[in-house]
Amino acid sequence: MNYVISAASGYDCAALTPFLASAQRHLKSFKMILLIQKQDFTVLKPLLSRFPFVSFEYIERGDLRQMIACWLKYVLFRRSKTYQQKDRHGLSLETRQEIEVGMNPCLTRFFFIEKLLQNLDLQPDSRIMLADSRDIIFQGDAFGLLSEPFVTGYEPVTVGKKDQWIGRVYGEEGQKALHRRQVICAGFSIGGAAEVRRYVGVLCDELWARLFKILFHRGPDQAVHIRLFHDGRLPARICHNHEGLIATISMEGTNNLEIDRAGGVVKVYGKIPVVLHQYDRFADIAQFVQELYP
Repeated sequence: MNYVISAASGYDCAALTPFLASAQRHLKSFKMILLIQKQDFTVLKPLLSRFPFVSFEYIERGDLRQMIACWLKYVLFRRSKTYQQKDRHGLSLETRQEIEVGMNPCLTRFFFIEKLLQNLDLQPDSRIMLADSRDIIFQGDAFGLLSEPFVTGYEPVTVGKKDQWIGRVYGEEGQKALHRRQVICAGFSIGGAAEVRRYVGVLCDELWARLFKILFHRGPDQAVHIRLFHDGRLPARICHNHEGLIATISMEGTNNLEIDRAGGVVKVYGKIPVVLHQYDRFADIAQFVQELYP
């Protein structure tokens, strides 16, 4: 069995319908796990009857009191620096949860996914997809076309000289090392069970090692994703938009995009990408997708 794991908290059914309906049309032999918060259940419950392959997992988020307590303990008192010097797996579950509950949700989800992957009954041939939800549609069976152990995708843009989301995580040295390197998108990755488990574990280790700097910031997961692959610490096939597998198009030139209404697809560089990501940045494409999956 293959799995799709996707964060879906804060969205309504309409926002998630293109993602789920296109998965239903194109993906084979899979289950989808949507990561939500308990308050999302009432809004998203109708999805369970329309899309029987979907199940929910709850990510606990702290209330304001817990968030403030986390900030005081692990930032103001700098206890997180002490914890960073320890093996995070050697800390008590209570301590780890206390820290994780105060993180930005972009970070919390990866630590939760790490635990989830440990508990899933995965077979050696199982494939795992980690994907954004609101801004992705499928135009083919990504599981069926996967021939490499791990695949992720480039964005058609490079890291800027003063991109703060890189600097917060890696400082001036990291900013220089990644300057002009092509951005690798953390919003979609797919691979074998062992490779995805390794990826998530290394990503969480890297986030933990810089926890004191990034606890409440958005974007550190993207910065770490980029550096891990550019440094060669994790092997992967990294696809360009023109290859026809993963197309992350928010920064793509409009002359490279085409709506094929007769075929019911969006083409990028004249090809039909299996995964179309960030389509919602273009009003005409977003409208087309809504018409395809009302």
